[in-house]
Amino acid sequence: MQDYSASLENFNKSISLQPEKIDAFLGMTLVYYYKNDLVNAKKYFDQAKALKSILQQGISGFETYKKEGFICNKKDNEALRMMFSKWK
Repeated sequence: MQDYSASLENFNKSISLQPEKIDAFLGMTLVYYYKNDLVNAKKYFDQAKALKSILQQGISGFETYKKEGFICNKKDNEALRMMFSKWK
């Protein structure tokens, strides 16, 4: 819905409450990516990969993570796949 400020606020709250959960880090990645702030997008993307080592494997790790229960819509899925390809 492009309410980036509210999304960032909610993801930041999620991170402060449960810093071990990577879904909020991936959410922050997407919000910054859609805002075309690639510096912050990469920052949160790298934090997500640091929290779950399987994501270091790139797309195959992301696909495994999705099988473990991570769910996102088609647009976000494609954006994350592109980032896993680009930011290895």
